[in-house]
Amino acid sequence: RGGGSSQSRARRALQDLLTQRAVQTHLYHLMQLRNEPTSEWLQNFQDHQHLALSSLSDYSASPSYHGTDGLRVPSEEYLMGMLTCPPQSLMVRYAVGTPAGGVAQGQGRGGEPDYSSYVATFGEEPPWAAASRSRRNNPYLNKEPEYREFEETIVPRVVAEHLMTIRSQIAAEMRLDLAMLPGENSRTLAAYRLGEGTSGLRQGEGEDTFMQVGSGEWEPTPFRFQNFDLLRKMSVRFALLDTLDDLAADEDDKALAEWFKGLVGGHLAVFEGPSALGVGDELLLHILSQDMAIV
Repeated sequence: RGGGSSQSRARRALQDLLTQRAVQTHLYHLMQLRNEPTSEWLQNFQDHQHLALSSLSDYSASPSYHGTDGLRVPSEEYLMGMLTCPPQSLMVRYAVGTPAGGVAQGQGRGGEPDYSSYVATFGEEPPWAAASRSRRNNPYLNKEPEYREFEETIVPRVVAEHLMTIRSQIAAEMRLDLAMLPGENSRTLAAYRLGEGTSGLRQGEGEDTFMQVGSGEWEPTPFRFQNFDLLRKMSVRFALLDTLDDLAADEDDKALAEWFKGLVGGHLAVFEGPSALGVGDELLLHILSQDMAIV
């Protein structure tokens, strides 16, 4: 339901979401390639540092921002700005012996040796730890770390082309995922009738099975499970907004419109900004659990 303006609003929101998730997915690819200069440049472009990833391990990460409105400017403006941006030269400086992840070999953050794995295994520091500390505190043995610098050139047009390729794949996945929404609606209704509480997606629940759903022509994008949750979240949000608009437009439904607005109005904020998985289902179950009311 909903008029042309509502459909246009939903289309723009979906375009912005596709570009946002393309950025977050490309940051994941850059992390795996250890391309920190391009990663930092992409996060800083148009002030999108909040789209940075949270590291889970040396080769795995997840988006810190799980929401549908993380893009600060419209998608078309963002991509056109990147396509027309001239090449950028950056000076990269690193300590010799620094592996991927930015910590010098054998050191923890702040330059201290990292014995955490050893302590976790044997319950105490290694026997050479005390001697190592003594050497570090000896001014005659201490040496300043050696640094190297190199110039890195970022070509924004190439980055934008990568984003558009990723965006197309995420869009193809979402076309498949939209066909799954009726089944998810049935799942939510079944959870309500059985009194099981929220039926929302939870991290890891059915993820392996879900990731196998595809065209058979490409590997799924790394955040496909979370992308489906955001697609569900967006569909619930616009269904609520369209219902409010439809009720308000009908004179005979004004009392019902006021009741429904009072019921869901305070919950609409959960659809703005980052949120946990399954917030759309939680709100639907909240609506379903309401007692009958005379309006």
